[in-house]
Order: sequence, then structure tokens, then C-alpha cells
Amino acid sequence: MAAAVAKGVMPTLGSAGPVLTSCRAMIALLNEDDHTLKVFALENLDKQMDHYWAEVADHIETIEELSEDSKFPNRELAAMVASKVHYHLEQYQESLSYALGAGSLFTGQIHSGKPSQYVFTILAKVIDTYIKERVERSSGSSDLPPVDPRLEAIVESMFNRCFEEGNIRQAIGIALETRRLDKLEECINTSSERAASLNYALEACQKLVTQRQFRNKVLKVLVELYRTLEEPDCQAVCECLMLLDDHASVASQIADLVRAGGEGKELM
Repeated sequence: MAAAVAKGVMPTLGSAGPVLTSCRAMIALLNEDDHTLKVFALENLDKQMDHYWAEVADHIETIEELSEDSKFPNRELAAMVASKVHYHLEQYQESLSYALGAGSLFTGQIHSGKPSQYVFTILAKVIDTYIKERVERSSGSSDLPPVDPRLEAIVESMFNRCFEEGNIRQAIGIALETRRLDKLEECINTSSERAASLNYALEACQKLVTQRQFRNKVLKVLVELYRTLEEPDCQAVCECLMLLDDHASVASQIADLVRAGGEGKELM
């Protein structure tokens, strides 16, 4: 009822009605006791943040308090608005923090089909933060807390999107940068062209992975995956083994090739 009254006296920002030159009326509603009015104001501010962010920024504390108020039923919406304000202020870490608090309101925009520059910027921040946290934990720092599950969920959704759209190479790149060996294996096993995807992964590993310990782990995974091909790529296996400095295994592989020479397998 309160929202209906508000809609009757104030045009929705960006509607076909009169164009508002200020969002003061909407900001004033944020201080009302009625949650319905607050939600109405937040919804309108969210839609027109690109135009009114400077004015809204003066009241960012009010919006942040709503996002942290357990009694407010639309905390995610408040977090979404706060995130966009911080984005326009170029405070990207704060923007990321509130975007994570926005939950599905943010993740839904990632896969909306037409993500905004705001979404692209914060998504890049998500990936950078996730990579940093994964690298720290894979370097043997056992006293660190687990990676934020909200970051995990967003990155997981990115992998799923890549698999659905067949962007296996993009998924391989993300898997290597985020040190997700489980996802690297899934990339290869999901691919309709496993041999080509393996070759791309081997090339990407040599170009993208600079940390020797993790690179060796990747190479060992690739060796096992190459051996599962319908026609195992023995040359690629030997290349991986040489990069691992595993000379004994290279010699063993070559010996197997020589013994099987009568079956048409080639040494090189």
C-alpha cells in the first residue's frame, strides 16, 4: 500500500514520465520506517545509479547499514546499490565486498546476456582475488582460512557457463590461473576434441604457469590424460616427461615405442 502511494506521487526514475534531476526524494525514503518504501527507493536507485551515483554517495552509510541490518528483508538489494556506489567511486575492493553480499542479484547479472561495465569490472576483481587466495593456499600456508565460498560459487558458475557454451579454451585458462587441477581435468574430459584441448593445455601451461611446483603438477595430470586418448599421443607424453626432467620415464616410453614399432606406432 505504501509503495502504491509512493508510486502515485513520485514517477519512477527513468520512466516515461517527467525526468527527475535529483534523487533526493528516493534518498529520503531510505529513512522511513516502512520497509516497503525503502525497497521501492533502492529498486529505483539501483536502476539509475549511473546517473545519480554522486548524489547517492553522500548517503552511502545509510545504504550500507541496510545491507547489514538482519531485520531488513532486502539486504541483498541494499548491498547491490552500495556496491555500485563504491564502483563509481573507484573503490573496487569495497565494491567487490558488497557485490558478494548481493548474492544472486549480482551473479544473475553475470549471465544476463548483456552484462554492464560494472559487472565486467567486478567480475575481473573476483577472478583476481580468487587467484590470489588460491595461490596463497597452494603455497603451503596452512594457517589461512578457506577461500570465501561466495568467490568459489561465482568462479564455479563461470566454469559451468564455459562448458555450456563450449568455450573449453577459456575454461582451461581459468583453471590454470586459479590452480584448479580438478577443473583442468573436467575441461579435457568435457571437450568434444580432447586431443586438441590437451595440446592447447600443454601450450598454455608453458606460457601461463610460472611456478615450477604447480607446473609440474599440471604436466603430470596432462601425461595421464594423454594416455587415456583413444590413440595416445606418445610424442606429447615424452614432451611432458622431458619438461618434468623425468629422464627415466622418457627412456621407458621410447623403449615401449620401439617394441611396438611393428604395430605402426612412431617414435617421433
